[in-house]
Amino acid sequence: MTDMDMAAPPVRTARRDLSWHRLPAPAQNLWTDDFASILPHIQWQNILGN
Repeated sequence: MTDMDMAAPPVRTARRDLSWHRLPAPAQNLWTDDFASILPHIQWQNILGN
């Protein structure tokens, strides 16, 4: 069995019983994760030892 065999089947028709809404306009500024990482704040010597 390949990964393709296990993949979900493609959506062939829209659900007519659900309401659909147009996506909003793209954001002016792109989001970045420059400040999301905790890695610089980890005390590695406490985790790994000396």
